[in-house]
Amino acid sequence: MLQKTLGIVLHTLKYNDTSLIADIYTEVVGRASFIVKIPRSRKAAVKPVLFQPLALVELEADFRPNASIYKITEAKSFYPFSSIPYDPYKSSIALFLAEFLYRAVREEAENRPLFAYLQHSIIWLDECRDNFANFHLVFLMRLSRFLPRGCPAALPSQRMHSPF
Repeated sequence: MLQKTLGIVLHTLKYNDTSLIADIYTEVVGRASFIVKIPRSRKAAVKPVLFQPLALVELEADFRPNASIYKITEAKSFYPFSSIPYDPYKSSIALFLAEFLYRAVREEAENRPLFAYLQHSIIWLDECRDNFANFHLVFLMRLSRFLPRGCPAALPSQRMHSPF
């Protein structure tokens, strides 16, 4: 079923010469993997530049119930960045946060408050002109409200010797 949704690009992986696989956190289905066909024409409905880390995209995808990778039929930029791609400090923060979110956010269910938090934080980072040096620290502290309790990333050997 074709459905339109907003998404935040977390990670991309080149699949072959004309395709890539993108992990996108969407407003409707949570985190999902998408295969994107990248045609070589200038008038293509989907352009590869849309799938940069933390890019906000509006996409139309074919969500089938038993599929693990969905197919994007159309994508366009929801919020074109004005400073993140051009400021090396902001792009470093964006790369770090995109990688962290790719590893930490595993839920494949709708979570509109988390999506709204991510969307507003990314837009704030793009619009902020100064005093953003500790943005990633504040972002991660506030993100902890949305993540499950406990530390799933800790190794089992570390959990056994923990005093807590």
